[in-house]
Amino acid sequence: MSFYNKYNFKIANFCSKEGARPELSGVFVNGKESVATDSFTLIKVSAVKGFEMKDFPVIPNKKVLSTSPAFILPKEKAKDVVALFKKEIAGLPIISNAVITHADKDNVEIGKTDLESYNSVMSRTIQGEYPDYNKVFPTGQKCQKIQVNAEYLYSLLAFFKDFVDNHSKIITLEIPIKNDMPIQITAERQESKQTAIALLMPVKSD
Repeated sequence: MSFYNKYNFKIANFCSKEGARPELSGVFVNGKESVATDSFTLIKVSAVKGFEMKDFPVIPNKKVLSTSPAFILPKEKAKDVVALFKKEIAGLPIISNAVITHADKDNVEIGKTDLESYNSVMSRTIQGEYPDYNKVFPTGQKCQKIQVNAEYLYSLLAFFKDFVDNHSKIITLEIPIKNDMPIQITAERQESKQTAIALLMPVKSD
């Protein structure tokens, strides 16, 4: 059985906004993970682990599926699923997850319970073959891993997004060979002929 939380569907923000490839305009869900891409960015989030089906509350008149076929959920419907998580119940982590209560080749129902009520999103699925995204992720290649604070990285990137005025919003990242050295971010503002350079210090793992 697969459990999903809000992060499995918040990735809808990374779905394609173009209509040329309809399969990229939705979140691909396959039981192990959910995936979104617009051909320029790609993100996947694994299904929630650590819970068992026997511990999930019984939903009247609904059967929680232990397995389901892979499907592509339209991004608008994925955002509707995220809205199901607005009411969180403390003390029972398992119900902080959504489950699939119906899935066939054309339709899917994703639901969530707070023990008092059951709410769900029903949707037609997007037909098409999702690309083999795992081929894009580099494997077997040498790379440098540097741990950084996500909030600090976000604040720096938010600044640079506003700072750069080139059409492509290009910035330059310099990743050091040594993992105890800072990442350098550089960008130029054409209108005022300014250069901004930032350093993001690595976080040492415990």
